[in-house]
Amino acid sequence: APRPDPDPYALAQQALDRDGDSTAAEILMLRARRDAPNPTREKRVLLNILVDQQRLDEALALADEILAQPSPEPLVQIRRVEILNEMGRAADAQAAGARVVEQLAGVQNADRSLIIRARLAYALALFRNRQPERAVDQYRVILTAAPDNSSAHLGIAELVLPDRSSPHRPEIVAKF
Repeated sequence: APRPDPDPYALAQQALDRDGDSTAAEILMLRARRDAPNPTREKRVLLNILVDQQRLDEALALADEILAQPSPEPLVQIRRVEILNEMGRAADAQAAGARVVEQLAGVQNADRSLIIRARLAYALALFRNRQPERAVDQYRVILTAAPDNSSAHLGIAELVLPDRSSPHRPEIVAKF
């Protein structure tokens, strides 16, 4: 039986995720635009390409454009927090992260991986905004739901290990 043609947007995302090739992803996305226009999917893939290429100002503008549409996807909201973190805008990332975590907490049957990703981005923003105790609280919630989450373990290690002279270190270590 003939196999159906693969989703052109999925191919573009795969080139980025699996192969780490943002140029190929961009070319595949342009072909997808020509062959199977889908502005919503195109914008999501383009957002990931822009982040991969460290074109963060453009990525943030595109995320804001996507989020201005009715019923924005939680993944794009989370991606926006991650972009703000990468840009060093910890206070903005913290505010956006708090909103996303709160929204997802209110969604019945929310995707567990989305909740964890949102909490990871929020915890990083808290850490970068000099609120290590609150960051640890987020990591603990993640580890309760997913005890093997390596990103949460790494986040805690970064809180505890890098600066042994930190005034917050004893309280953080005591939480574990």
